[in-house]
Amino acid sequence: MKTRRVAFYGKGGIGKSTIASNVSALLAMQGKKVLHIGCDPKADSTRLLCKERIKTVLEVLEEKDYPEREDLVYRSESGVWCVESGGPEAGNGCAGMGIITAMKELERIGVLEEDWDVIIYDVLGIGNAIVDVLAKVGDGFLTERGLNKGSMTLLGAREAGEIYRDIIPEGEVSGGSAANTVAGLASLGADCAFIGKVHDDELGQVFKRQVAAAGIDYFTEPLFEGPATGRSIVLVTPDATRSMFTYLGASSRLTVDDIDESLIRSANVIFIEGYLWDDEQSKEAVKKAADIAHRYNRQVAFTLSDAACVKRHREELMDMVKTHVDILFANEEEILTLFNQTDFMKTLEQLKDIVELSAITRDSRGSVIVKNRIKIFVEAEKIDEVVDSTGAGDLYAAGFLYGMSKGRSLGTCAIIGSIAASEIIGHYGARPEVSLRGFVRNKLVQYGKRA
Repeated sequence: MKTRRVAFYGKGGIGKSTIASNVSALLAMQGKKVLHIGCDPKADSTRLLCKERIKTVLEVLEEKDYPEREDLVYRSESGVWCVESGGPEAGNGCAGMGIITAMKELERIGVLEEDWDVIIYDVLGIGNAIVDVLAKVGDGFLTERGLNKGSMTLLGAREAGEIYRDIIPEGEVSGGSAANTVAGLASLGADCAFIGKVHDDELGQVFKRQVAAAGIDYFTEPLFEGPATGRSIVLVTPDATRSMFTYLGASSRLTVDDIDESLIRSANVIFIEGYLWDDEQSKEAVKKAADIAHRYNRQVAFTLSDAACVKRHREELMDMVKTHVDILFANEEEILTLFNQTDFMKTLEQLKDIVELSAITRDSRGSVIVKNRIKIFVEAEKIDEVVDSTGAGDLYAAGFLYGMSKGRSLGTCAIIGSIAASEIIGHYGARPEVSLRGFVRNKLVQYGKRA
């Protein structure tokens, strides 16, 4: 877990150090694991907590080139872990250099990555915890087996096993619509968490390891009995179309008890996938999450996920969008299905009346942002070859939400979404193969936009 950064500002002599040390002590008394970093050259706050002056980071660095954790971090009697940055007395130099140096050292030895209790996230994702099994097939593979091309089809365990038997997997990658979006956000540099259900089996371990490797906090209790971890067999045909055949398995066992109120409260946005509507328990869990989010004035972002899913639950999903959603993501086919329309522009006019903000993707034709009476049309990012469209919409949402978290204009958010999607469709699989943060930054520089 990542610590929530709280800073106390103001001119000298107004009680910053006293307030900061008292807040830290109070949180520790409540059972919180607290890291207190003193940034004042007078070292007042850590002296109040530790009852004595502790060595500063700058002082330790004069003695050791590469100090270790125990050299820099002290535990006070109140249970607060303390670090003092050090620096010159007021008027004798730049105190900021001590703070910068201290933060670099704490980052080097991993202190900032420890499981501190006070957390704030950019985005919390809630969705099906699925492992994607990727394979390349010809169109004949689908037609011979009567499989639908270009959408997501739900299968039982036996049917999924039969398809799996007949393919040569390219890889097994933790997936799921919302999980893909959260992974994209993490690659962009956002702090993220995820709620979704797996079984305590081999594929469940694959999912947990890969989510952790992506830098996503994941605490949902696994199943120890019942269905296996869900998997989605993703078949990619030569035209780069992906067809998904999904066994929900353990992912369908997400319940209201899995919804962690503290995680939702600590998020700026919660991101929910429409696929959860395929299970009654999961649907109720989602509604609970959205209610909690709005209770704490958090935004609810929602993706329709798949046109076939929308068709199965059209009325219920329309009600969800009208009553619980602040930001809606969909592609053209999904939004037309939701409104039972064939006229795209007419659908956009209707859309503005039911949800505050929408981002609608249109494949090579780019995307449209709808907010009130404003429509923003953004071109798709150019790419030499579309290899696999799996996860394009998920990563578009990641880029868009990341842009919003940085206060970018809606048009720039859409551009960032398109850039993120372009990385995904250039290779197999729904997870980025490079750091999206650097990838997006370089593209924006080319466009002359602020990176």
